[in-house]
Amino acid sequence: MFSPSLRLAEGRGRSIGLIALSCGFFMVLLDSTVLNVALPVIEHTFGGSLESLQWTVNSYTLLFASLLLTGGAMADIYGARRIFSLGLLVFSVASLLCSLATSISLLIGARILQGIGAAILIPASLSLITHLFTSTRERAKAVSIWAGIASLAVASGPLIGGILVDTFGWRSVFLVNIPCGGVALLLTYLSIPPTPAQKRRSLDLPGQALAIMSCCTLTYGLIEWGHVAPLLIAATFGVALLAGSGFIMVEARSRQPMMPLSLLRSWDTSATLLIGLLYQFSFYGLLFVFALFFQNTYHFSAITTGLAFLPQTAVGSLLLLFVTGRLMRRMRSSTMIVLSMIFAGAGMLIMLLGVHTAFLVLMGGEVLIGVCAGFIVSPMTALVLVNTPKEQSGIASALLNAARQAGGVLGVALLGAALGNSATVAGMQTALLIMEGACLIGLLLSISLARRESIRVAASPVRLEREVQPITVE
Repeated sequence: MFSPSLRLAEGRGRSIGLIALSCGFFMVLLDSTVLNVALPVIEHTFGGSLESLQWTVNSYTLLFASLLLTGGAMADIYGARRIFSLGLLVFSVASLLCSLATSISLLIGARILQGIGAAILIPASLSLITHLFTSTRERAKAVSIWAGIASLAVASGPLIGGILVDTFGWRSVFLVNIPCGGVALLLTYLSIPPTPAQKRRSLDLPGQALAIMSCCTLTYGLIEWGHVAPLLIAATFGVALLAGSGFIMVEARSRQPMMPLSLLRSWDTSATLLIGLLYQFSFYGLLFVFALFFQNTYHFSAITTGLAFLPQTAVGSLLLLFVTGRLMRRMRSSTMIVLSMIFAGAGMLIMLLGVHTAFLVLMGGEVLIGVCAGFIVSPMTALVLVNTPKEQSGIASALLNAARQAGGVLGVALLGAALGNSATVAGMQTALLIMEGACLIGLLLSISLARRESIRVAASPVRLEREVQPITVE
């Protein structure tokens, strides 16, 4: 064991601590995108079906989305450093189990454990930044660095995955997490002091159980639609509806709810959450279906598939790092969201044309979707926080992240079913039309938000200033 006297000096220690937190965030986001290019190889290894591949992706995202709010509460109750370290350990062990899986069922089980680790790691990571950096200016810079490093995971994930799969095999996409997690754990202990716990708070276990039950049964019904008896599907959706209704009732009566329903009474907040869900529905769904389409229909290798995603992922990350912050100082958040949804809708239409023509046309559509990804994340968070009481800002941000992850789950489930096992052009056309519909709904919601913000600005000459440029989990 290391002695506390061996801890690094305060200034240097905070920098090392930020590296540790960024490593954890990078690892989680990398795992959200790196696996897609490995799916055809995993299918060939285990002889699985499209549904099994959907569960391989969604088992991780489902637990990630369902437990995010509880993960934030755990960081407050037990101490952020302790929970962050626990999350790193769980995620790293789960990654090792994924690499050792001998069947698709064991792989899905290990992915569930990964999702649990990610859900308790991420909220604690951001909480620790607020403990390490107390001044507004330092905290803003730290958040920008933390989010910027993590955004590279989204941009590089498909390419890194392709290189690893073609060079070392699909198991290597999980093995890379182990040294990263080990280094982050060591640096966390050396550089981040223990954080205070709030023993008076408690976990909303009934609400959490009902939330997981509702999400899991809904996802099962969507993925297995057409593959099991219709009566079972109907029963599954019925359980999802009952569990969801029970969740709302529990949250309404709970003294310390995991999701305060008062936050949803604001149309601006509710609409922004829905836009976040629709955005992630298309973003994650697109990565899933095109990873299969590129390899099964275009016969791309894993590396080529990773390169094929760069027009989307690289553009989004570059804009987020170097452009979005400047635009947010000049434009209203709701206006940026409207523009983002316009870019996304146009990108989907171009990609729809591209699947019938040439790959270069698909690349043009990817670029526009990348512009949407780079512009939309920060304004969505800003809009949620502006319309939320300061004392509930943490849970509001976590709720937005949970809504987005839930959108990813639905995207993989619905769009995978639309694509079909053979990943044909016809299936891709159906998937793109569904994504286009999601973009149009998001556009209508964002126009509503922009009109309401214009009315507020006209009524009040005082412009709200933001303390920190908000960035959320991808």
